[in-house]
Amino acid sequence: AFENIADKFKTFETYYFDASENYIITKKFNDALRCLDKLEKISGVNEEISFKKEDLYIKLSKKDAAIGEMQKLITAFPNRSRYKVALAEIYFGFKEEDKANEVLKKVLATEPKMPEAHLLLASIYRSKGENEKSFEELKIVFENPDADVRKKLEILSSYIPVMDRNATTKSHTKEL
Repeated sequence: AFENIADKFKTFETYYFDASENYIITKKFNDALRCLDKLEKISGVNEEISFKKEDLYIKLSKKDAAIGEMQKLITAFPNRSRYKVALAEIYFGFKEEDKANEVLKKVLATEPKMPEAHLLLASIYRSKGENEKSFEELKIVFENPDADVRKKLEILSSYIPVMDRNATTKSHTKEL
């Protein structure tokens, strides 16, 4: 019904988004993407639509399409580094750590203190078993007053239950 209304009455274009949400609930991801494409044609490239589409493409295991959504945002808004970090997250999610690292190096060359980039690097290092490098990235995040406090607390709360496993983990937890 939302999609039909949006198709017939141009002033109800945001109903495409409502239709896509309903399609997502019923796991009709391709229908949701169709509605989001219609909305994007009317409203242009924007973060909300692109991130929603990226999420759907990941659910459908369409890596290239998900990457394309982030590339579209990066092209439209080249000064917003968070889109580049989101691109690196896609690569990391699809086990392409080298590509993720490449993107993050470029981000950190222009924004060396960006907490989201350091958090992702910490995750990449941890996934490779490079725990000391991971910890060094976390220290950079914790030293940054602009980093999200909730994220810092989330990280700490993951360390606390395992801090007594060995002296290194205990030391790292206390240092953070």
